[in-house]
Amino acid sequence: MKKSAAPATPVVVKTIKTAPKVSKVTKRVTKGAKRVSPYNKFMKAQLPIFKAKNPGISHKEAFIGVAKEWAMAPENPKSIAAK
Repeated sequence: MKKSAAPATPVVVKTIKTAPKVSKVTKRVTKGAKRVSPYNKFMKAQLPIFKAKNPGISHKEAFIGVAKEWAMAPENPKSIAAK
């Protein structure tokens, strides 16, 4: 005689309810406009002048040229010429 398998008992899974996730709301504090650095002032003033002197070059090349001028500019606080 064969033993019959015991009837399967249902498995009860209890779920634990957790509080819903609350996203953090960050408040943005308005601090006003950021201060413009001497480098940004120099680039803004000199880039159009450099492009006018060299009309055939790309913006990237002009930007690199003005950045090289910044290295020796008196406006640059780290420049040798500024000291």
